[in-house]
Amino acid sequence: MKKRILGIILTVAMILSLLAVIPLTVSADENTFDASANPVIITTDADMEAFQSAINGGTTFEGKTVKLAGDVALSGRIGATSSKPFMGNFDGQGHTVTITQTISNPDGNGGLFDFVRTPESGEVTIQNVHVNGTITMTNSKANNGWTGGVISCVDGNTSGAGGIINVKNIWSSIRIECGNTECYQGVGGIIGVSRHANGLPPLTINMDSCLWDGVINAGPALYYGGGLMGYTGNNKPGRTLTINITNCVSAGTIMTNSSWNVSNGVIFGYAKGSNSADETAKVTLNISNVISCGKITNSKDYGGESNIGHVGWIDGITELNMTNVYFTAFDRGNLEDDTPALAGGTAKTATNIVVKTPAELAALTSADFTDGTKWTFKAADTENGYIPCPASLAPAQEWIDVLKTDAPEPTDPGENPGENPGENPGENPGEQPGEQPGEQPGEQPGEQPGEQPGETETTGATVTTEEPATTQAPETTGTQTKKKGCGSTVGAMGAIAFTAIFAGAVCAKKKKDDRDE
Repeated sequence: MKKRILGIILTVAMILSLLAVIPLTVSADENTFDASANPVIITTDADMEAFQSAINGGTTFEGKTVKLAGDVALSGRIGATSSKPFMGNFDGQGHTVTITQTISNPDGNGGLFDFVRTPESGEVTIQNVHVNGTITMTNSKANNGWTGGVISCVDGNTSGAGGIINVKNIWSSIRIECGNTECYQGVGGIIGVSRHANGLPPLTINMDSCLWDGVINAGPALYYGGGLMGYTGNNKPGRTLTINITNCVSAGTIMTNSSWNVSNGVIFGYAKGSNSADETAKVTLNISNVISCGKITNSKDYGGESNIGHVGWIDGITELNMTNVYFTAFDRGNLEDDTPALAGGTAKTATNIVVKTPAELAALTSADFTDGTKWTFKAADTENGYIPCPASLAPAQEWIDVLKTDAPEPTDPGENPGENPGENPGENPGEQPGEQPGEQPGEQPGEQPGEQPGETETTGATVTTEEPATTQAPETTGTQTKKKGCGSTVGAMGAIAFTAIFAGAVCAKKKKDDRDE
């Protein structure tokens, strides 16, 4: 009897072992999408297309969570108009979305989501996803073009007490190619712009534990662009806007080709509250525990009133608070040699804002951050160090190569595609008849920014640290700063491991440089 039981156990064990090695795969062409489920599961490229069609058909997914169960590709636009936004929650569960988009819409847009709107007095969370690939902008409308690698436009509801948009555990390696129009406003490696219109309820944007290591290649010009977020719009009375960026790394590259006055930042491009004294139009930007080691290049000389730094420009009724921000210097061409943490405007508070070399960034410890458990540190010798990584993105087997201090520099194509069309039209993007991002061409709930950078008085000074004795000068050769590693493009990343922790499980996978279309 005992022998029979043992035989049965062995037989069952053999069957289970055989089942374990049988590949249980779903064809990329197979559609298993069910919009009525909760959570909604996306496993294949066909599922992603069905998800896209559902949103563009008017399904907002409010109150539901959409989860990725596999790596997928995206070539179309999700939430292509502001009247049909995504209003649910999205959990990538550590998977990758490879984007291949060509955006010809006059106002631009694109990315994983074109428009994300909060439910009335509710929240939206986008989390645990790696976004890579290329967004190619071919729109030809002057002074227009908004896009973001993850969200092009965030939007609070038009009624209710206000809303919250959470963006966390996001890794964006997207390459954004802007080549045809005269200039772009509101381009970001993760978020492009926030909608601005009169009378909107308060909106809070929380960005936590994110990494941008992509490229923004703005051929003719980029008025307002940033690695983590590009532009707040000209915020209007009635809608206070609060943006909290914490425990993030901005390591990508912004390439421009402009002799105009522009405002671009490795972390944030341009935060603008209303120029009135109305506190309901206030923008509050809080940046804490952030490493910024990317760079901005320009194949021409900047306009003399340009704001180029890690935060480009704050203006109007805007409050900026910065704590524990560690940044590297980069060559700013014809502008002053020192790279400022804040290029234009004055921060309300600035505590421990320190310029570092890549090697010094690699030497940071948990004591250098408010909550050291939010970061992962890799022990290595000083010649082969790694920039700290947000803990929720830290790979299980290999380190993220872009954070290696001696990784290769991104390929610089020289003069960016597209020529500067000459004189800046009006020297003021706000004087152009642009449309508000988030509306179809012809609809305009909000004005374009009212002033061209340089028309409002700014200090132009670097934020001073409260601990000047700890500030280290970057390694330089002559007047040009030489920086290695942090700031590499997607091509330098190769096959790496990316781990996302969700619901107590760990998802690990290898990344491809290119996905078969």
